[in-house]
Amino acid sequence: MIIDYIKFLYYGNIYLCRIMLYTFIMYSDKYKQQTAQNVVSNGQQTAQNGTVFNQAVEGIISYLIAILTEFDSLFPGLKTYLNCQTEIEENDIKKLMEAVIPGLPGYSDKLRVANFCALIVEFLKQKKEITPATVNGLNKKVNDLTRLCFKADMLLIYAEDDIELATTTQSDIQNANVQGNGISVELVDSFGTGKPKLSGLKNVFKEYIYVCIVVTKKLNYDEIARFTGEMLLVDSLYNAKGRVISVVTPDRKHEYNAHIEYKTLKPLRYDRGTDHATEQLKLLIQDASETVFKKPNANE
Repeated sequence: MIIDYIKFLYYGNIYLCRIMLYTFIMYSDKYKQQTAQNVVSNGQQTAQNGTVFNQAVEGIISYLIAILTEFDSLFPGLKTYLNCQTEIEENDIKKLMEAVIPGLPGYSDKLRVANFCALIVEFLKQKKEITPATVNGLNKKVNDLTRLCFKADMLLIYAEDDIELATTTQSDIQNANVQGNGISVELVDSFGTGKPKLSGLKNVFKEYIYVCIVVTKKLNYDEIARFTGEMLLVDSLYNAKGRVISVVTPDRKHEYNAHIEYKTLKPLRYDRGTDHATEQLKLLIQDASETVFKKPNANE
C-alpha cells in the first residue's frame, strides 16, 4: 500500500512536471510570437510615423522657400537670428537646417528639427512684410510637426479608483472635434507596463506634450498617483513649463479645491460635450509647439 502510494507520488509528480513544462513551452512560444508581432508592429508604426514626419518637413521647407524667394532680403537676417556662421547659398533652407540643428536643444533629432522650424516662425513674426495669415499658416504646419515628435498629445494621470472617470475623459477628449484632427490620449496604466510605477517619470515629457492630472478626492488615497502628479508638477516648473494640466469636472469642483498644490494651475474644466471644453482643448493643441519650445523660467 505504502509502495503504491510512493509510486503514485513519483509518477504523478513526473506527469505534473511534464504538464507544467509543456504549458511553459506553449506559452513561451506564444509570448515569443506575440513579442515578435509587437516588434514588427512597432517597427511598422515607427516607419510610418517617420514617413509622415519627413513629408511634413518637406512641406514646411517648400512653404519657407516660397516665402524667402518672394522676400530676398530675409535670408541673411534669418541666418543672423539663428546664429549661423556657415557659408550657405541664398535661400537654401535644408543646408541652413543641417548647420543649425546640432546646436539646438531637444530630446531627439525630430524635436530639434521642429525647434528649428519654430524659431523661423518667431523670426517671421517680427517682419512687417510677412502677413499674419502667412505666419499662422506656417505656425500650424510647425505645430503639427511638433505633435509628430511625441508618442501622444496627452497622458492622463489619476487615482486607481478613478479609472472609470479617466477612461470616460480619455474617450471624450479623443472624440472632440479639434481642427479636424483627433487628440491622442493615453492612460497612465498603459505607460511603462511591466516596469516599476515610478521608473518612467523621467521620460514622461519626452513622450507626451501634456500631462493631465485628474484631480478628485480619491487622489488623496492613492499615494503613487498623488506623488507622481506632485513630482511632475515640480519638474514642469524647471523643465516643462505649462505642460502639466489639472483636470476638473463641474461635479467635482469642491474636491479639486481641496488640493492646494493644483490650485496654482489654470485647470482644464472639462464639461462633457460642451463648446467650452472643446475650445479649451483646441487652445492646448494650437499652443503645443509654443509650449514645448518655451524657455523654462521658474521665477515667473
